[in-house]
Amino acid sequence: MNKNKEIELKLQVMDEHVWPMIVMYIKNLRGVKHSDKIHLRANYFDTVDERLSKARLSYRVRRENDVWIATIKGDGSSLGGLHSRMEINVPVYSSKPDLSVFQANDIHKKILQVLDGGVLEGIVQTDFEREALLFEQNETWIEIALDQGSIIVADKKSPILEVELELKKGKAAELLSLGAQLAGQFPLRIESKSKLFRGLILAGRAKEKPISFLDSSNPLYYVYELLDLISQEWTEEKQVDSRQHLKILAGLLSYRQQIIGVEIELQEIYNKLNETGKYDRQKYMFSLLQIWKNMIL
Repeated sequence: MNKNKEIELKLQVMDEHVWPMIVMYIKNLRGVKHSDKIHLRANYFDTVDERLSKARLSYRVRRENDVWIATIKGDGSSLGGLHSRMEINVPVYSSKPDLSVFQANDIHKKILQVLDGGVLEGIVQTDFEREALLFEQNETWIEIALDQGSIIVADKKSPILEVELELKKGKAAELLSLGAQLAGQFPLRIESKSKLFRGLILAGRAKEKPISFLDSSNPLYYVYELLDLISQEWTEEKQVDSRQHLKILAGLLSYRQQIIGVEIELQEIYNKLNETGKYDRQKYMFSLLQIWKNMIL
């Protein structure tokens, strides 16, 4: 896997009271090797007219315990919560923005072109504790990050309480399998937005935006749509959309015998939505992640 490419799945915790149980469950997973605790404080930078954001780039300087790391991310995608993007990290000596540290990388020229003389300013801060564990299974390495803290913009704060699964080595299917396992046990939801983007929303500098999906003849189109729907506030309109997407997805999956069991589970969810307008979020997300995993094997 490209060392400058990051692939991760973000799971937001819906009920803070189950956080200790999630931590204990993950620590007791077979294949978890060790853990490190890190205090992370980051400053994100952009120009007043958001030149980096418009170019789908982000720049931060983050303190990781006693070490400063400058990071540029970009050219990525977020499909149903699975984030895949370029990431370049360079150790630095302070929190001040200094793009010259990236001179050895091709990204340096690109980012200077994007800025075109624009002055960087701090736009979003994050401050959180991370417990990082390494999970090894089937020749796949996954870093599990347990994050708890805040996103900060001026006098506004938004909580961080999430589990991040980052693929270090191996197949993305194993990442989705672990995500499905956790979603089947605890009240979690897919988080399709980065911490920075959530901060931009908090600052009023960004709005919720639709995700670009595959062609609607591909079952994964509906998997991504449904994962996005159940990660939002549930409304009557979303209930109608969910029923429609489920019906189409079940039809498309009927031609894929390897996931016939999940097709039956989705039919049960569809029936419950029709009868009561409600659904079991954990079971719903578990089924969708299982479909996704099987389709990319």
